[in-house]
Order: sequence, then structure tokens, then C-alpha cells
Amino acid sequence: MQSVDDYQAFLAGDESKATVDIATVRPIPDFSAAEIKTIRRKNHMTQQMLAHTLLVSPRTVEAWEIGKTRPNGPSKVILSLLDKDPDKFKELMDS
Repeated sequence: MQSVDDYQAFLAGDESKATVDIATVRPIPDFSAAEIKTIRRKNHMTQQMLAHTLLVSPRTVEAWEIGKTRPNGPSKVILSLLDKDPDKFKELMDS
């Protein structure tokens, strides 16, 4: 819709000038304790470095890696990026 008139027409039931964009959001993967440790090692990080990157404590990373707890949404997103495209992650961190 380009104008107030188009918007008002849409509200009145005229959908002729309306467009719809659809976005698909993929679910965030879960990571096992072993996968978290593998991702960390693949990126040449210590537990402390990964904790700093994810804004969590080193004890939290340790708990993930022994399977005591699991990462939450934001941490899982960053872990996914570190796993799938570490170069892109580094590029984002450097910008």
C-alpha cells in the first residue's frame, strides 16, 4: 500500500492494492553437550572465551558441556552461527 487512501480502502475491504510478504523462521537447533564442546574447540575458544562471546559465565558454559543445563534462545542462535559459518560470525564481530 502506497498511500493513506490505499490503506483506508484496504480497511474497507478492498484488497486490490494490498501486498503480502511471508517470512519463514526456522527453529533454533538444540545442541548436545558434546556438540557445544565441539563448536567451541572448532573455533579455537576456551570456555571463558565462549562465555564472554555469549555474555554468560564460564560456569554456564561448563554446565552446558557436561549436560547439566542447556543454552537458551540467544545463545543457541550464536552457537548455530559459530557452528555453520564461523567466518561470518567473525566478520559480524569485527564490524
